[in-house]
Amino acid sequence: MKISLRELAETPRRVSLPLIAEWIFAALQRGHPDAIGARDGIFVGQGYLTNQGAVIEGRIEIEFTARCARCLAEIDMQAKLPCRWLLTRDAELFRDDPDALPIDGGGGVDLERPLSEAIDLGVPSVMLCSGDCAGLCPRCGADLNRGPCGCEKEPE
Repeated sequence: MKISLRELAETPRRVSLPLIAEWIFAALQRGHPDAIGARDGIFVGQGYLTNQGAVIEGRIEIEFTARCARCLAEIDMQAKLPCRWLLTRDAELFRDDPDALPIDGGGGVDLERPLSEAIDLGVPSVMLCSGDCAGLCPRCGADLNRGPCGCEKEPE
């Protein structure tokens, strides 16, 4: 998942990086244990040279399956996550700007870590099938989204 500055110019050029399902799933699993599968995705955007290096901006588009945190139902999720990075050889700028990435000696930048971090930070940490999910009965485990379970209510 490397970008070479030789591919860029002063005017924006299209940048497209395929993201394979296994890699997306591994990125999700680090901070989202409810994720149970992923499909191939993509980073699409543009890149252009600047006087400090280059800028890459665009969005990550992923689809994955997760379990609802309340009722454990499988849910299909989609995410479009905006990204923007400054690619630079300036070590001081790299230390001061969390969105700055170092350009290696060959004139390229590995985007694997920043793409993974964008997924980790951009995907909700709690995934729900709906905002009003009733969850599971704590006594019998029935899915309360389907209606009452029949357990006696505890006195208040």
